[in-house]
Amino acid sequence: MYKKRNIQGGMEIKTPRDTVLFKGTVRFASIACHRNIEMGPKDDCESWFYLLLDLIVPKGLSWRRESDKIIVQKIKESCRTNPEMLFNKIKCEQDLTKIFSYLNNLEYTDTVDYEYIYQLLGEAGKNSQVDLSAPYEWESVNPSAPISSQQTSPISHVPVSPGLGGQDSVKK
Repeated sequence: MYKKRNIQGGMEIKTPRDTVLFKGTVRFASIACHRNIEMGPKDDCESWFYLLLDLIVPKGLSWRRESDKIIVQKIKESCRTNPEMLFNKIKCEQDLTKIFSYLNNLEYTDTVDYEYIYQLLGEAGKNSQVDLSAPYEWESVNPSAPISSQQTSPISHVPVSPGLGGQDSVKK
């Protein structure tokens, strides 16, 4: 945990432990995790960033098929001096490099500026001609329209039963 309550009832940053055990998935773990250093919100964002890249970069992360923690750590460290290794020439490389650089320069005690990250994600979407406010392909364009039993899954083209997603499945 990053913060704790003090005697006065306020929140304060916990003193980082000298060493911590590796937690998480090798592919998405932050550098601090690989180095067995205390992790905070910046490390959560770094892990999220690796996940994002694995989804949007055509061949995924360059260490995607590697399971050895030390090898993956070395590749991630190389990316700090050569970030283009992460992006494989995708359209929004410059915007994502800014996010990576921002996260890389944060310390354990720093507060993450999520608005800045959201802004850069918006620019990345714009530069990639992606409408980030568009509905997902499985969302109905007309939210009041009932889900038809003839709808198909966007992934497998298998019929989807009513009530298995969209507005019908949300409890009110």
